[in-house]
Amino acid sequence: MSTTFKIALFFFLLLILAGLFFGLARDLYSTERGVVRGAIVEVAPSRAHNKQPGVEPPKLTVRLADGAVVSVATQLTDGLAAGQEIDITEMVMPWGQVWYKRRE
Repeated sequence: MSTTFKIALFFFLLLILAGLFFGLARDLYSTERGVVRGAIVEVAPSRAHNKQPGVEPPKLTVRLADGAVVSVATQLTDGLAAGQEIDITEMVMPWGQVWYKRRE
């Protein structure tokens, strides 16, 4: 193997590890800021692509009371429809970024 290939492989693996640790930090170290209410704009169920469970996780697009439209992480979309009001947990990552998940 050439030196250039080894360097490229090293940086590729480093990028994969950085993404993995970012995802773990988001899930493990985020703190709850509060609960907000919003109306569902779009429901995107999991897409299986002939695999079970789905490769793409389900996602909700929700309009908050202040008019902001946010993407909400969820596990299930069963029984949810556009226009329905739901409670959402507002989470804050250690570095200050805000994300939302469905309060189940």
